Amino acid sequence: MNAMHAEVNMGRLQDKVAIITGAGGGIGAATARLFAAEGARLALTDINRDAVETVASAIGTNAIAIGHDVTSEASWQAVMDATLQAFGKLDVLVNNAGILHVGNVVHTSLDDWKRVQAVNGDGVFLGCKLAVPLMEKSGGGSIINISSNSANMGVSGFCAYSASKGLVRSLTKNVAAYCHERKRNVRCNSVHPKGVATRMITSMFDGIEDDSVRAGLMSKLCAPEDIAPMLLFLASDESHIANGAEFTIDDTESMHFKP
Repeated sequence: MNAMHAEVNMGRLQDKVAIITGAGGGIGAATARLFAAEGARLALTDINRDAVETVASAIGTNAIAIGHDVTSEASWQAVMDATLQAFGKLDVLVNNAGILHVGNVVHTSLDDWKRVQAVNGDGVFLGCKLAVPLMEKSGGGSIINISSNSANMGVSGFCAYSASKGLVRSLTKNVAAYCHERKRNVRCNSVHPKGVATRMITSMFDGIEDDSVRAGLMSKLCAPEDIAPMLLFLASDESHIANGAEFTIDDTESMHFKP
């Protein structure tokens, strides 16, 4: 071989192993595709097994699909076990799975409140709880929790949702502080997007018959592909100094909100 051979172009996540929850569509699927393109091996999970299998199949042999109820500790343990069996370690966790409930504080039922907190709050807690020890064994890692810009401001119609995302924001800082004290090279950060054009959000517009109104609302949303590059940065070693930080991606919306 010629000594002057071209340098191999290594991906930013080459040989890293990542779990991405809620990977059957939206931000999770867009992130999975980007991570795979950058060399990661992926355990993709979703409550919708068929949807996540479609995403994993399109990526190829570097991705496995796992049906996953993020509110269940046993289900989380099964995900961790499957990831270790397939890839031998864990470097990155993207806690992306979440649900939305529209309702103000008066009209949100206790059952709806508990359901949103279970998925958006308990699910992130369980992921962090089980991921940190595995990442320490792998020599370090990055946990990325998907919060929302609604955690940073009052949104009267998203009572349960914004509260759950505020929990994610606070929990992230607690996990980051614990990891910093441990000094095992594990870190935890939160990402706070504006509304993203996923079915979870656009379903709110289904009853609007005026095309111009619907188009105006859609124009305020961003694409899943607008969020994935930030997650790539946080998953990569380039962000090694970032720990306990909030990364808001909302084009000033949370500091300059205009309905």
